[in-house]
Amino acid sequence: MTLLKQSDTAGNANKNFSTMIIEGKEYPVYKIIQSIWGEERLCIVTVSKKLKEGQIRGIRQTLKKKYILLESFKNQLENPKKRKIFSKEEIEERLKKIIRGQFIEEILEYEFITLEGGFISFIYFINNQAFNKLQTDILGRQIIVTNRYEWTTEEIILAYRGQGKVEYAFRCLKNPFHFAVRPQYHWTDQKIEVHILICIIGYLLAVSIYIKAKKLDYNRNINNFLTELSKIRLACSVQKKGRNIKYQLEKIPAHLRNISKKLGITNDNIRPKINISDYT
Repeated sequence: MTLLKQSDTAGNANKNFSTMIIEGKEYPVYKIIQSIWGEERLCIVTVSKKLKEGQIRGIRQTLKKKYILLESFKNQLENPKKRKIFSKEEIEERLKKIIRGQFIEEILEYEFITLEGGFISFIYFINNQAFNKLQTDILGRQIIVTNRYEWTTEEIILAYRGQGKVEYAFRCLKNPFHFAVRPQYHWTDQKIEVHILICIIGYLLAVSIYIKAKKLDYNRNINNFLTELSKIRLACSVQKKGRNIKYQLEKIPAHLRNISKKLGITNDNIRPKINISDYT
């Protein structure tokens, strides 16, 4: 199974989308069998709101950089003390080089203007009609290509999303601050296997706790969640006279109080695993 970001198939899909409910949400979906890379494949076209927002954000960031380059070149052309006189062909070649980029060439346009003395400069602007069409017809389109003809459309889409979840799990396991599959200070196969097994068990336990936190509207990722859990600490105080010991949680940040209570981390049931006498 693979995914294409942009294709002629997306253009055909815009006229033939049907609505499908997947995991409780409505999605526009278009299904077709066509030749891909010389082989017949099943293509599923969907629209990802998250992808679309990311693409628009990326376009705007790129435009800011293009504006700086265009303004610098424009000032160079209109500077009365300029040393070099550019021909119209040279200006156009430079402008095309600046504007070059995915989606940018479709929406960022320019026009030549004539200055006093017959010198040539330009103005630049966004073609709003083209930008709107880009957002409506192109951005956010995902094309899933597969040879799993026997699967339903929903199964194909969920399988593709599942790939992302698996990749995210591998990224988490490589986090050196929490699960630490890397770096590993082992050389024998047996020890490496044990090391990885322990990391996976730790990850599964962390996910189990993280799911409980998500039900309380916790909206950060699992790595941030584990970092914040480290802020919940147990303190013990020993009286000057006698061996009376008091255990108490340190002050917990407000946004973690409900989560710690849900996880059973309270003054009523938290106890250290090592006796204070073991330290002395």
